[in-house]
Amino acid sequence: MPASEYKQKVRITVLGSKNSGKTSFVYRYLARISLKNDEKASNTTPYDNIYNHCVCLDHVLFDLEIVDLGHPNNGAKFEKSSDAFIVVYSLTAKADFEEATGTCQRLKLMYPRKPVLLVGNKVDLEREVDLGEGHRLNGELSVELSSAHDNSWEVHQAMYLLLRKVSEIYQLPVLLKALKAQSMVKGDYEDSLKMSSV
Repeated sequence: MPASEYKQKVRITVLGSKNSGKTSFVYRYLARISLKNDEKASNTTPYDNIYNHCVCLDHVLFDLEIVDLGHPNNGAKFEKSSDAFIVVYSLTAKADFEEATGTCQRLKLMYPRKPVLLVGNKVDLEREVDLGEGHRLNGELSVELSSAHDNSWEVHQAMYLLLRKVSEIYQLPVLLKALKAQSMVKGDYEDSLKMSSV
């Protein structure tokens, strides 16, 4: 079946403290570029940025709406309608990790079915967060990324993990229903062939 039959609209809200690198993460995913410090200053606003992007993974076309929260007070209005979350923290600040830990725990408590990707950013800089702390907190949906280069492969791998989880939760029932309907049609067709041959 063509991928377009399984189009899935997904809203992802990106949360994190002011200097965690969440906007840089989004840019690296969408544009395969890394924001330099001077660009970050001009792109930092108290407003929420919404980006649209389509990607096909595992025969499912994901129509993504990525909300990069510019103001933490706006979180509640986007969280309810989100299908998944990305929580970004800087590995160079223990306080950042503690804030991210609280955010992850709150999201999992409020929205237990919605997957949360935990992203430790700036792995190339002097770290205050121990290796593996993020993984202990969030398991397989935890990654650490470098902020030093434009390579977006690791960012795409992280997003792939998240979208696979979204697909398991939201798309599987739709696919099963479609397959069941298809097998019923096939079964009716086979039954009619048997009856016509009698």
